[in-house]
Amino acid sequence: MLREIVLDSGLTSDDLLFRMNLRAYDAPLDFPRLTESLRKLDPSLGETQLRALAKTLKNKDNKVEVDVLITNLCGKEFETVDYRNKVFKKIYSQIFPDKEHQLLKLLEEADPINDGRVKPAALKIALSKVTTNID
Repeated sequence: MLREIVLDSGLTSDDLLFRMNLRAYDAPLDFPRLTESLRKLDPSLGETQLRALAKTLKNKDNKVEVDVLITNLCGKEFETVDYRNKVFKKIYSQIFPDKEHQLLKLLEEADPINDGRVKPAALKIALSKVTTNID
C-alpha cells in the first residue's frame, strides 16, 4: 500500500528520506523508529501493518536498514522483497510436491564436491528444467 502511494505520488528516494527525516547513512531502524518514520508518510498506518512490514524487512538484529526500506518503498519492482516473495511463491508452486525429487537430483549433480553449494548459473539451469515461465 505504501509503495503504491510512493509510486503514484512520484516520490524519489531523496523525497522519502526527507519526509521521514532519515539519512541514507543512518543506523538501522528499530521498531519504534521505523514506526515514527513511516507514520510521517502515512499517519493512518496501524500497528499490525507496521509489524508486518518490519517482519518482512528486518535484518538478523531485528532492525530495518534504511536503504532496504527506501528500496522497498520506491525501488524497481525486481529489487524489492515483495517481488522476490512472488517469484519464490511461483517457483515453489511449480516444484512442490511433484518435482521436488527431480530438482534435488539436479542440484546434487550441480554440486560436484558435495559441499552444499551451487553456483547461480547451475541453479538457473536446474530451475529452468523443472519450471516454466520463470526468468
